[in-house]
Amino acid sequence: MLKIEWLGHSSFKLSYNNYQIVIDPFGDNVIPGLKGVHESAHVVYCSHEHKDHNARENVQLIPLMDHPFRMSVIDSFHDQSMGSQRGSNKILILQNAELKCVHLGDIGCVPTVDEMRLLMRPDVLFVPIGGHYTLNKEEIVLLIKKIFPKVIIPMHYRSDSFGPSVIGTLSDFLDLMDNEVIYYHTYHMEYDPTLPSHIAVLEPKNTL
Repeated sequence: MLKIEWLGHSSFKLSYNNYQIVIDPFGDNVIPGLKGVHESAHVVYCSHEHKDHNARENVQLIPLMDHPFRMSVIDSFHDQSMGSQRGSNKILILQNAELKCVHLGDIGCVPTVDEMRLLMRPDVLFVPIGGHYTLNKEEIVLLIKKIFPKVIIPMHYRSDSFGPSVIGTLSDFLDLMDNEVIYYHTYHMEYDPTLPSHIAVLEPKNTL
């Protein structure tokens, strides 16, 4: 069973068979409406080195155990100009015999045909939907429809109470989608293969 916690913005904590992973932690006073990520984990991954994604020093590392996933990285860009505006971005793929999870980071360019093959059919897709710093919502929707994720977890957007003012909202994204939407009304969920395909809307754990 995979437990997923949305810490806020693009940061998640994944727990699988007692192995804990934190992705894209951010510090205090970085994201409006959210307190910084302060967690413990066996490993921490950062999609890129912007301060709203790279507070790895805030994650206390606990003694390593066998990693339950094969970790793959697709090197991409934070913009459509081969990184000249915002630098690089890493797409993270965690996969084993039971699960495939893809975290797109701050993807700002359309993946190549070969990269798309690697992204196909994830069980869980963590996807930035707010645009401005990433692919816009129309481009993100097109990408989602091409790779056929089972569970889509939106991230990197704003609400009335959190997030940078320049990025878009959840409703902006949902207006373009026809998938079932499940509102969890909490910051965590558990993925198992019996779940229907849907958009999983979580609440950020680290609200002020």
